[in-house]
Amino acid sequence: MVAIYDPEDENEWIVIVRGDNWTQSFNVKDDAGDPFDLSAWSDWTAQWRSSFDDEVAYDLQVVSGGVTGVLTIAAPPVDTVFMGNANGWVDIQAADPEVRTFVQARTHYRKDVTRA
Repeated sequence: MVAIYDPEDENEWIVIVRGDNWTQSFNVKDDAGDPFDLSAWSDWTAQWRSSFDDEVAYDLQVVSGGVTGVLTIAAPPVDTVFMGNANGWVDIQAADPEVRTFVQARTHYRKDVTRA
């Protein structure tokens, strides 16, 4: 089970604004549509890349909501300002008790207008 968020319409992709704090939450559900209990999983990692094959990756913070089935990722402005000025992909995985990817999502990178 991998929650894949890849709408065809680019306007529905997850938006990352250059230079902003970025936080995104995902609701992981089991086959019955109920929240998937993530409490047995640990050693969470997440990365953003402009493509699956891109050598440059940005590590993201991950917070697991345990029994709620919610995974939240975050990146600070120091990272979003350099995220390649490109659309991309993010995925979230746990490494314990086994390596498993729970979320893959398409992102749209938007340049900002106001800069400090």
